Amino acid sequence: MAARINPAEWAEEFEVLFARVAPTFARVQPRRRAKAFVKGLLAPIQTRSCWQIAEHAGESSPGGMQRLLASAVWDDHWVRTQVRDYVLAGFGPGGVLIVDETGDAKKGVMTVGVQEQYSGTLGRIDNCQVSVHLAYTTGDGNRALVDFALYLPASWTQDPQRCAAAGLARRPYDLRHAALSLWLNAGVPATYVAQRAGQSVEVLLKIYAKCLDGDDAIMNRRIDEPFPT
Repeated sequence: MAARINPAEWAEEFEVLFARVAPTFARVQPRRRAKAFVKGLLAPIQTRSCWQIAEHAGESSPGGMQRLLASAVWDDHWVRTQVRDYVLAGFGPGGVLIVDETGDAKKGVMTVGVQEQYSGTLGRIDNCQVSVHLAYTTGDGNRALVDFALYLPASWTQDPQRCAAAGLARRPYDLRHAALSLWLNAGVPATYVAQRAGQSVEVLLKIYAKCLDGDDAIMNRRIDEPFPT
């Protein structure tokens, strides 16, 4: 049975969540446009292109939405952190992580990350992008996407000119590892991360030991707190 959503409550909660991420936009105009863009992504429109989303937002052309995606300055890592914290606070501990890939068919060769590669979504090798998505789910059925990363194949990472032309500043690391590293750094219990990674906690911590660097002072403080001098 599909969950019933109260439109008024949904709209109120959307405002709460967007208020958490709004500070990443220093200027009012991109902040408002980002809000309209997200609403467009969630709206029941036929195609979620900049044209369709701009029309849904009441704009006469897609230029503003395209500028938002191409040149607006904002911290996507910070935004994902806010979304993750929001989900964890709402769902609570005890959930698990689900890591999955998805592929999007593309035409041409200019889209970042595109090449002839296998897509499980399409069920074949095709000209497509592949991205890795991370979801958090609990035993009572609550689930939400909390992170993602785009896979850049060697045809991109080994071609600096192509990366530079697409606005990519550096070579990325493995996306699955990136997502798990983010959660370990954020303090998600290693048992949850290990379960979804298909590894033991011992192996996970050995592989990702560098993710936990810098915690010594925090851990020592926690140890010393019960024994004040």
